Amino acid sequence: MLIKEIYLKNFGCFHDRQLFFHEGLNIIHGGNGSGKSTLHTFIQGMFFGIEKQRGRQSKKDTYSLYEPWEEYVNYSGKMKFQIEGKNFLIERNFYKHDKRSVFINEDDGEILSLEEGDLQAILEGLSESTYRNTISIGQLKGETDQSLLGELKNYIVNYNGDSYINITGALQKLGEEQKKWETELKRHLQMKENNAFKINSMLNLLEKEKENLDKQCELTENKQAELRIPENIIRQQDENKVRKNKFLPGFIFLLFAGIGMFYCMISQNILSEAFAIAILFCIFGVLTAVVKLRYENRGKNSNDTKEQELLWKIEKLKEDKKEKEIWIANLKEELEECFRKDEKEREVETEIAAIKEAALRITEAAKQMEETAGAAFQERASYYLRRITKGEYEKLFVNENLQMSVKYHNKILPLEQVSRGTMDLIYFCFRLAVGEAMYPNVKLPIFLDDAFAMLDEERLSLLLQLLYEKKRQVLIFTCHEREHQILTALGLPYHYCKL
Repeated sequence: MLIKEIYLKNFGCFHDRQLFFHEGLNIIHGGNGSGKSTLHTFIQGMFFGIEKQRGRQSKKDTYSLYEPWEEYVNYSGKMKFQIEGKNFLIERNFYKHDKRSVFINEDDGEILSLEEGDLQAILEGLSESTYRNTISIGQLKGETDQSLLGELKNYIVNYNGDSYINITGALQKLGEEQKKWETELKRHLQMKENNAFKINSMLNLLEKEKENLDKQCELTENKQAELRIPENIIRQQDENKVRKNKFLPGFIFLLFAGIGMFYCMISQNILSEAFAIAILFCIFGVLTAVVKLRYENRGKNSNDTKEQELLWKIEKLKEDKKEKEIWIANLKEELEECFRKDEKEREVETEIAAIKEAALRITEAAKQMEETAGAAFQERASYYLRRITKGEYEKLFVNENLQMSVKYHNKILPLEQVSRGTMDLIYFCFRLAVGEAMYPNVKLPIFLDDAFAMLDEERLSLLLQLLYEKKRQVLIFTCHEREHQILTALGLPYHYCKL
């Protein structure tokens, strides 16, 4: 990648300023307050934009620090660059009330989109945090921050020799699948739990109804039992009735005899009298028999009717009770089924177990790859460090939390024990190795903003030679003369820009 030109319409102290850069080494020289850091920030802003923060942070954020000294509404600029022979143009207006951007392929006029990630796709996914922690070093900012840790770990576990395997993406996909199946299992279990609650509620209701039927049946059977009086009691009751009613035939006889005598007194025909008396005695006999039969059967028929009604009621209650018992038995079976592991649960658990097993195997493989890739990565950074220090520092060690130490004359030293200049150099070697490993196909420019103020001239000379050999664009922002003096003395070509 080659940044060819930048134009600052209004950005910080710059107004209508245009600068051109070349391949290889570029020295942007200027005194304090000349705008070196402003240019450095402008280039980063063209890549990733500049957002206005809110609240207290807004007073000291990048947007506020580099607001134009005049014409706020034209807080904007342009940048032209080239990648693999293709020329591109980026235009941005950073003004918070009129934010807009343009991204164009100048060779064919294709309109691209910064918002949709077209630039990051061209730059192999370069993020702002990786940019700050690899190819761009600001004043007194050689140390990497923790935002690089995640991205570097992601790169290391995904890197396999000369190929890139998206292990992180695979694990993420497996995690999403596992979450989907776990959600499905949770939904299924919740449905079973709800169903069990409904069944249990219905069971409680049916048990109460069955209990009520039992009580009704018991009461009805007791009533029926009361109607079934023993025979000796029935005979005694009949005798009592007979005693009570034994005068009834005599009363009827006297009644009819009186009627007959009266009739004889008023009648003149003896035959008629005899016939009438005979008829009266016949009527008397019939009535006596009917009355006696009625008295004997009245209580018995009444009891039989009540008993039959009670029998029907008992039969109906028992039928209802039987129906409830069958229903209760079925519901109990359904309730037990709710608490048994069904086919759906077994299917989901099998899927989740398979996903976990796959994730475990991938994680184990990634760990092995991490050890291999991490060793290769550290060796590259160590090579740069040995070269610039002429073997004085033999090896750089970086642990999983990006904590560094160095081997110095067979001793392992933490970074806190080395000089500030050496520390800056170690971080530079680390950044260079990370950038080259993570973005091997796009030789991104390197931006150094007074990054080696503490480095002695010998090591600075070796570092500049190393950068020249990389055959990539390097923009060195400095307030010192020694960078271009060293390059001139070494006879190395460079482009010089005076602010």
